[in-house]
Amino acid sequence: MLIIWRGICMRLMNLRKLLSDIAQRAQESARIPLFLTLPQDLPSFFWSDRSLEILISTLIDDAISTGEKPIRIAVVKRMKICDLEGPLKIHPSYWIQLRIDVQSFSGAVSGVQEEFDRFDYRGEEECATGDSRCRLNVYSRANQPEPPILLWIHDRKANHRYIFLIPVNDPASNER
Repeated sequence: MLIIWRGICMRLMNLRKLLSDIAQRAQESARIPLFLTLPQDLPSFFWSDRSLEILISTLIDDAISTGEKPIRIAVVKRMKICDLEGPLKIHPSYWIQLRIDVQSFSGAVSGVQEEFDRFDYRGEEECATGDSRCRLNVYSRANQPEPPILLWIHDRKANHRYIFLIPVNDPASNER
């Protein structure tokens, strides 16, 4: 399904189907287990192109092909993230929080950056904690209607936790 929003052609992204398909491929390959937790009310949402789908697929597929321990994926729909919305001046209709827990694999963090670069997402800001084990990266694209994607990376010894915070502007709701 396509719509025109703010002069840009937007396509419907079905995150539930995308992640279910990835889980099915992981199960068929029998390489490593993938545990997926999805909320019942996970909505599809509009995005300007397939870049977000490909970005998420590539990251998870790389983890499946190179990892040795189970991968855990959880998705939550959040109406607000007050600590971030004000300082970053992002006020979406709602947020999709996609958490991916993987064992460290070769080039994991640089691989994520390469995928963002591939789709012309540029890092606007990076905030790190004192020990640099946690950092928040803000990625956006020039001339695109969607707000920036936030990526929280938490390095825990041999494991990484990636939390994509995807701000969703619902074209059916009030302009924001």
